[in-house]
Amino acid sequence: ARDIMDYYLSWDMAELPDAQKWYTEELLFINSKKSAWELYMPRTDENERSLVGGGYSFADFTRENLDFIPEGATQKLSNPKATWYFCAQASFKYHVTFDRILGDIQKQDPNAVLILIELTDPELKHMHPRISARLEKEGGVDLSRVAFIPRMAHYRLMAMYKLADVVLDSVYFGGDTTTREAFEVGAPIVTLPGKALGQRWTQAYYKVMGITKLIAKDTNDYIRIAIATANGSDAEKQALRASIKNAVFKKLYRNTKAAKLWADAILSVAYTPKRVQWRSPGDEKYEATRHDEL
Repeated sequence: ARDIMDYYLSWDMAELPDAQKWYTEELLFINSKKSAWELYMPRTDENERSLVGGGYSFADFTRENLDFIPEGATQKLSNPKATWYFCAQASFKYHVTFDRILGDIQKQDPNAVLILIELTDPELKHMHPRISARLEKEGGVDLSRVAFIPRMAHYRLMAMYKLADVVLDSVYFGGDTTTREAFEVGAPIVTLPGKALGQRWTQAYYKVMGITKLIAKDTNDYIRIAIATANGSDAEKQALRASIKNAVFKKLYRNTKAAKLWADAILSVAYTPKRVQWRSPGDEKYEATRHDEL
């Protein structure tokens, strides 16, 4: 796309130093000084009410009254000893590496129940049986310990983040908006950053927030962190959630300097254009095109 775009602007916190190799355009980093690069705003309020789609409350949901969960899934989640591992990403994002992570979590945590999103949209539902079969065959996942639930209204999704023991960021195609939403209720998200941008949002947010212990180094580390987090004591879980919730509102949201970060980056491009056409005032071609030239 070099004949169309000269530059690609990206967030320095989300990219590797050698990320240029993943782009055809020249990559320019927005120098965020370890801050959020957008004016992110909360999608819930202090009373645990969703600010998306009607303003419904999720404050009163408990593990015992999730009336939007299908009956079959409810039975799997009813064991009081169950540890809830929730992944909010659509399953078509899963890589076989993530399939195997899920299977190994089940093998190492006998109380683990995976809560995954079932594909129910008309154009996607045909994929669900195929993905389920792959999870079982390639990942070694015990489907009897998987609670598939359909996509939910936002306030119900927030309830799941609030009640899960741990949230799993899908490997190689991870969360972005979903990550920030989960942080609003202090949900601990385990992430394994890859090399490309779509794999690195969660780790970037964590680094802005000053929390790194949930960023895995490899698949084995991911499994270890997930199991340890899900099986921590009540006091440990409460402390971790409190630290995440405090950090997201203090360091990630409402960065009023974000607009200037973009302005500085765009101006740096304008001051050093890659293509300049010198024309004389009065030239008809110049007058017709000058507004399109840097």
